Parts: sequence; structure tokens; C-alpha cells
Amino acid sequence: MSNFDYKKYLVENKLTSNSRMLNEETEDSNSNYKKYFTWLGSPQGKIVFDSNLQSIGNVKSNTIDIPGYKSKVLEIPNIHRDKEQLGLLLGDAAFASLKDTIISSISNIPDRRVRDFLENPTEKSAEGDEKLLAQTLQWKKWTESIPDVKDSKYLQNSPEFASMIEKPIQKIIEELLSTNSLSPAYLVWGILPYLAQYWQKAFEEFIV
Repeated sequence: MSNFDYKKYLVENKLTSNSRMLNEETEDSNSNYKKYFTWLGSPQGKIVFDSNLQSIGNVKSNTIDIPGYKSKVLEIPNIHRDKEQLGLLLGDAAFASLKDTIISSISNIPDRRVRDFLENPTEKSAEGDEKLLAQTLQWKKWTESIPDVKDSKYLQNSPEFASMIEKPIQKIIEELLSTNSLSPAYLVWGILPYLAQYWQKAFEEFIV
């Protein structure tokens, strides 16, 4: 036992203990975050990106600034300690709020022909365009699967969310509906699937 370094043993043991405690704290923190990202971090929250969704990225009025929004949120003092607020600003509640925006915008479309198609896509309302119908139904089903989050609509009162996410989406909707045509109007249902591709990548640290 003459070669036994007791001081080294104490240091290593303490480091191991601290490391274990740190891991446990990290796990607790992640589990607290996860409950605000349950949908975004689950399989039903993911969608396969396709060329039609890229059409939304090419819309002239598309000024959605996801990285900038994330940076603004993370600059809020003590935001990492307030997991509920962080979950509201970055998690499921954000998409629940945007889902409400999409559905409300569709219900207020003055052109009945376009409104009927987006609210109830059928072969008749799609005017026989099977590809248009299939794509619209896929995106509509996905968007409507986003769970409602209590009071999420109040997120629209957040200056950062309103200016960087909410208002740009409203402008995209206006542009897509400006021609009163089923195409590109059908892309309205693709806005959130499009956004989710980039949103999930930006916030995956909170849901893994």
C-alpha cells in the first residue's frame, strides 16, 4: 500500500462524484425542458422535406428569421432558469400559436372558392387536380395534428415572436392568397411543415 496516493484518490473520487451530480442535474434540466417540446421532439412532429415546400422558401415576402429569434430569446435575463417561459417561446406553444394563425387566416379568406378548398379539400373543391389535392391533404393533416397549448395565442404579444415569426408568416399568407387561385393558395397549409424543418434543427438542443 506504500504506493497508494491517497490525495490523488480523494481528488479523483471527488471529480467522479461531481461529474455524477452534474450529469444528474443535466438530466433533470433536460426532462424539464422536454415537457415543453414533446411534440416538436416526437416522430409526428417531423416531416419529410419536399420540393413543394421549397416554394414557400422562395416566396418574396418570406423574411422569417429563426436564428435571430432564438438569439433574442436566449438574451432574456435568466431565461435558462425559467423553463416554462423558454418552453413557451421556443417549444410546442410557438407552433400551437402559429397553427391558430393559419386556421384563422383560412377561415377569413373572402374568396369562397379558395376558402372552401383549403377548409375542406376534396376532388370537387380541388377542381379535379389530384396532385394538388393529395399534397394539400398531407400538409393540412400534419398542421392540424399540432396539439393545442393553453394560452399559446398570447405568445403573439411577444415583440420578438411577432416581428420575426408571426408577421412574416401573415405576409406569406397574404402573398399566397393574393391571386385568388388554388395554386399557390394551397401552400398556406405547407407553411408550418416548411418552418418545422428549420425550427427543429435550431432548437434540437432542448429536445434531445
